[in-house]
Amino acid sequence: MDLVISSGPCDAVVPDVVGLTLEAAQAALSGYSFSVNVSESCSDTVPAGSVISQSPAGGTPATQGPGTVVNLAVSTGPCPVTVPDVTGQTESAATAAITG
Repeated sequence: MDLVISSGPCDAVVPDVVGLTLEAAQAALSGYSFSVNVSESCSDTVPAGSVISQSPAGGTPATQGPGTVVNLAVSTGPCPVTVPDVTGQTESAATAAITG
């Protein structure tokens, strides 16, 4: 009778999920049984619902299983801007204030 002793969970390379939708990213990571932590942030360049960044980065070796957490920052879309009150200003002053 041979006895095989486990050396513990296997390491895997964390997939790069930046740019994927949250659903696609979670599906890609679920194959490795990683835990996923999601935060939201606005982005003027990444569409709403897509991954802006991840930690650990794609390509990083990590132990497979729920003890390894992959943090994802997901875009909520463009960042809000505050429009200045230009009431009572001249057209040129108002234009300068708004375009600034």
